[in-house]
Amino acid sequence: MGMRSLVRSDSRRRGALYVSVLAVASIVSIIGFSAIYVVRLHLAAATHHSDRYNARLLAMSAIEHALTEFNKNPNWKTDYVAGSDYPVTPPVISGGTFSWRLSDIQGGGRQLVGVGRRGESQAAFQVTLGPDQTWLGCGFLSRGNLMIGDGSDYAEMTVRGAPLCTNAALTIYNGSVYADVEAQTINGTVSGSATAPAAIRAIPDPNEVFSFYLANGTPLGDTKIAKQLISPTSNPNGATNPHGIYIIDARGGSVEIKESRIVGTIVVLNASRVELKDQLHWEPARPHFPALLVQGDIRCQMIQGNLSESAENVNFNPSGTPFRAATDAVRDDSYPPILAGIIYCTGNLIFDKDAKYTNTGDDDDENYSGVAYSAKFDGMVIVNGYCALTKKAKVTINYNAVHSEDPPPGFRPTLPHQIQRRSWQQVPVD
Repeated sequence: MGMRSLVRSDSRRRGALYVSVLAVASIVSIIGFSAIYVVRLHLAAATHHSDRYNARLLAMSAIEHALTEFNKNPNWKTDYVAGSDYPVTPPVISGGTFSWRLSDIQGGGRQLVGVGRRGESQAAFQVTLGPDQTWLGCGFLSRGNLMIGDGSDYAEMTVRGAPLCTNAALTIYNGSVYADVEAQTINGTVSGSATAPAAIRAIPDPNEVFSFYLANGTPLGDTKIAKQLISPTSNPNGATNPHGIYIIDARGGSVEIKESRIVGTIVVLNASRVELKDQLHWEPARPHFPALLVQGDIRCQMIQGNLSESAENVNFNPSGTPFRAATDAVRDDSYPPILAGIIYCTGNLIFDKDAKYTNTGDDDDENYSGVAYSAKFDGMVIVNGYCALTKKAKVTINYNAVHSEDPPPGFRPTLPHQIQRRSWQQVPVD
């Protein structure tokens, strides 16, 4: 073999070695770049995940910020315009920003949307502001069942101006219901709209209902009110109360209220039952206040017919307690039988007739010895237990919006800038 052949062979070996080294270097470079790319992908994913997580936190923080602003500003409803973003300059927190906006919804409520942004991520949460569905929009509300009629006797219930609501079942055994009804179940036919199952209505907390009135009331001193005038300036049993708030502690017994005019709020504690009988003309001393608050049951046996001063031998509108702006010193006036204001009991409510009125045997459903049996209310009735209309009871409730427009102590709902329960939800960002 010649020298020239050896040189060519060595050159080929060196060329092959160079190519091999170059190939290995290229592979190592590709692996290195791939590793860096993968790391970058992982870093970008981690950063995106972190941005997305923080955007959600910022969106929730936006809602908390809005509520803080509302709590500080009693004029928030007019100062913050629906559809506009606030704050005007979004604050920067943890490398991101947030903002919030209000929108009006049906029924006068509002929704609040909080938006959080960080990097390329954004998130939004929405809540509904205002009170949950409450007692304030009902003419009648019971936590338990509402039963109309008792199988043999016809009963009738009418509610005007607001729905008749029960958080349980409405059962019409023998009778009629003239009202828009909200219930969990409706057994029978109603004259009006029927919603079942309806949303559960909030009911005042019994622990809160009585506190204001107990703190500001005066003991009445008797468990029977009959042929009496009770008002801020009249208490036949003791001291008067400027608010017309009087307290009866029944000590486990019953209380009877009949044939009287009451201008005030009667609070009955520890009662087995409160009986409302015959003719009563009753209104709170303040129009939006409750008329009757009872720890226990109520049995209503009111009858149709005016409360007569001459029949009861009582002057019901003396100086200091006018009726329709008029007072006098004679006993010749009469007063329509009605209960105005809020009627509330922690127990059950029964409407029936007084045993002293016996059926005359005729076909007139309203006639008991010539006395028409009927209970009329101007306000709202709230029952923490069940309610039953039996023995040809006829009940009429005319809803008075003053109680929702100016709720009295113990009946005020959730503040309108608080979040309704179960209203949190994530929504797309506009």
